[in-house]
Amino acid sequence: MSRAAKRRPQRALLRFNYALALFSNGRPEDALNELHAAQTLEPSDAATQFFTGVVALRVGLVSEAERCFREALRLILRTKTRAIPGLAGTAGQADA
Repeated sequence: MSRAAKRRPQRALLRFNYALALFSNGRPEDALNELHAAQTLEPSDAATQFFTGVVALRVGLVSEAERCFREALRLILRTKTRAIPGLAGTAGQADA
């Protein structure tokens, strides 16, 4: 996997998948570095934001984890409200 990421460092999905492998093999700091690269390449990917939050929390970076979880939620809500007619522009508004 690392060879593929090194050959194509501009592919966010490869960086994400490599981060999964690193994390699964007990290397959360290295995984976090790969996830930061993936975020830079594809900042609107909610899964990358969420998993970055998971890994950041694991290594004790609580503020970063919170920021990533909030961004993942924002991205998910933005996608969902676009898909449901009449809800566009209502994400985050309280019910009357």
